[in-house]
Amino acid sequence: MNYRIKIAQACITALSLLAAAQMGSAQEPQTWKHGLTASDLDSSFSKMASQHDFAANQGVDLEFVKFNSDALALKALIAGEIDSYEGNPSSPIIAASKGVEIKLVGCYWPGLTYGIFSKESIGSPKDLVGKTVGISAPNSLPDILTRVILGNNGIDPKEVKFAALGNDASRFNALYAGAADAVAASTSYTPVIQNGYKLLVTALDAAPKFVRLCTYMSPQTISERRDDAVRFLAAEMGAVDYALQNRDEFLEFARDQARLGQDDPRPPYIFDEAAKYKAIDPTMPIPVDRLDWLKQLLIEAKSVAKDFNVEEIIDDTLRPDALKLAKVD
Repeated sequence: MNYRIKIAQACITALSLLAAAQMGSAQEPQTWKHGLTASDLDSSFSKMASQHDFAANQGVDLEFVKFNSDALALKALIAGEIDSYEGNPSSPIIAASKGVEIKLVGCYWPGLTYGIFSKESIGSPKDLVGKTVGISAPNSLPDILTRVILGNNGIDPKEVKFAALGNDASRFNALYAGAADAVAASTSYTPVIQNGYKLLVTALDAAPKFVRLCTYMSPQTISERRDDAVRFLAAEMGAVDYALQNRDEFLEFARDQARLGQDDPRPPYIFDEAAKYKAIDPTMPIPVDRLDWLKQLLIEAKSVAKDFNVEEIIDDTLRPDALKLAKVD
């Protein structure tokens, strides 16, 4: 009898240990790889998720992966090398028109704080005819925005030379070196533009419907890792909301991320601009009408293979649950 009792007790102990091990495993943070396409400075809003345990508190081990263009981030997402990325909607819309399965799940930076910078001698966008404009890559945000602004000024983009010159910093170096007459880039560079150059036009004035940054995932990731996806979004929402409410702390964090000095005017400039125009929204809305507007532009530019309902690339099922977890409104 005692023997049977000992066996039973041993089984109960073993089951308890197994249950505890499984519980501990379930509570371990799940790795989530998120791609960034904006500059280190602009990406700081999103990267705040790594601070104050925003990600850890949601059970997410968040890893950021830097890409020099939206196209490269999209390829990595399709290949399964990352779980999500944030970038301009142009590349995903173009890809979706070609049959690529991708889902837009929210846009924390719906306002486009971007512009075209040029030599002082260029008076208006109409003066870009015959000039060289620096972009990052074909069908990228700088490329599409430049084409929109040219079109709004009655200029055929074919009358302008486009040069793929890398990221924002590389494009400005090319501008200063004379390899380009103008470049499309983040307006965070406005307060440090060198003498002889200027901000020619801003997207907020010239293309107010243009969306800057949205977050994308594959349908497979959403299906197989829905809970992780919701928790990742909640971490991002909480981080962006915290950043907007804590200016000084964000500026310190942004300077560190972008390796900028204390007297560099760019962090406060981009923060104040985003706050002034409400360009950043921690609830990560999905502006369907503006996405459809962009799709129509891409159709006119013959970048989209075929027309389709833009809502086909949208998945708005994660946001409601993420908002509840993040407690952001």
